[in-house]
Amino acid sequence: MTYRSSSDTKPSKDLCQSRLGLIRRFYRQQLVLSKQVKTNVYFGYHADFGEVVIKFADTETEKILLQRETKFLHRCPSSSWPKWRDYQSLSGTDCLILEKLPGDPLKITESLATQPLQWLHNVEHTLVSLHQQGMIHGDIKPSNIIVDCTGKGKLIDFGATQVIGSAPKAPIAKSRFFYDTQTRHITAAKQDWQALAITVATSLNIDPFQSLPLVQAKQTRMTPNTKGIPSKYALLLKQALC
Repeated sequence: MTYRSSSDTKPSKDLCQSRLGLIRRFYRQQLVLSKQVKTNVYFGYHADFGEVVIKFADTETEKILLQRETKFLHRCPSSSWPKWRDYQSLSGTDCLILEKLPGDPLKITESLATQPLQWLHNVEHTLVSLHQQGMIHGDIKPSNIIVDCTGKGKLIDFGATQVIGSAPKAPIAKSRFFYDTQTRHITAAKQDWQALAITVATSLNIDPFQSLPLVQAKQTRMTPNTKGIPSKYALLLKQALC
């Protein structure tokens, strides 16, 4: 999610060592960090839970989103998304431990597969289930979809979840796949579906809005490129600009 302003910068060696030290002091030999995948996200191994994802939050905004994800996963357990394992505040840094789902983030290279949208079916069912619980994911994009070796897709990163029919609570995700609060004042399920439509297009190496965020694309009144996109998602892309 783009709320991590430092997500595209290389973390300092001191920061990495500090986090390693926190984990060692609190978990001792029970939890070991094995690989850093983002500034605030690590893979690791937990003695009780096996392979896990460890997320750190240092700023107030990061902590709010991490706590939001924790509450959602704790209250709404499902085989369709990662299991919550632990949450701790360690010397001013919050730490969330999650089940590590097998697979890799959705990439454009998925379009080269024999069944390029094989991942989509399970993600659609997950969204339906999520919306039936009165929530939206709030940050649908390729990096938040994990595809396993069988082609099955699962959603991750639930820090941007919002209650359907309510005014969005800050902070929210800010990506070109999603409307911001200035554009839509009431949270609606179709926001997830429109973001998924852009994700479908992206996975097929199609750029429907010429890399513009939805807000700007709507302002320009452009006609989206929907050639090669399944009809229901092509319609969603057109409706997103209305």
